[in-house]
Amino acid sequence: METLRMLSFLLLFAMPTVAFSQEEERQFSLPTPSAGKATVIFTRPVLDAPIVQFKYFCNDIYLGKIGVGSYLVYECDPGKYLFWADSETINVVKAELAADRVYIFDTFVEKGAFQARLTLTPFDPESKGADHERQSLIKRISKKKEKRFDPDEQPSKSLQRTANNVMEKYTVEPTEEDNKRWSKVTIMNAGQYLQ
Repeated sequence: METLRMLSFLLLFAMPTVAFSQEEERQFSLPTPSAGKATVIFTRPVLDAPIVQFKYFCNDIYLGKIGVGSYLVYECDPGKYLFWADSETINVVKAELAADRVYIFDTFVEKGAFQARLTLTPFDPESKGADHERQSLIKRISKKKEKRFDPDEQPSKSLQRTANNVMEKYTVEPTEEDNKRWSKVTIMNAGQYLQ
């Protein structure tokens, strides 16, 4: 009898919490682009280097940094860009964006021999399990705080030097060296949108 009362008590308090979190998920909608623009979202798993804030760029424009509790939203014109992230290493994505689409990049940290390797992974709707991945990404960002690109937020001088070096080293056009095993460059086509 005591066990039955305890279970009833737990259910009484657990049900509103479950209902609230389901209601919260239903109300969330992805940031959408303004007419003729593209929206790019950067996110990261909670357990990957939780104390490190990753810094993001579009070409040489500093977009901002995020920790585990937020995601970054950037709106731009359609076209070709270099998106890249900086931590101990950099990872570059040569991306082509289409108008009225939402793109998402997931940031991972892979352990390396001498330093952690940062990987910026664009969502691919053609990959195995893409529907599950889409739902997982949306669910993850629905629980985080949105951070928007702020043009007044400037990088440090050393980070700006890194940006200048990246722009000297890479072009927005794909090359034969991209996507090779040890390359720090990934190619993303305009069809790799989330929504």
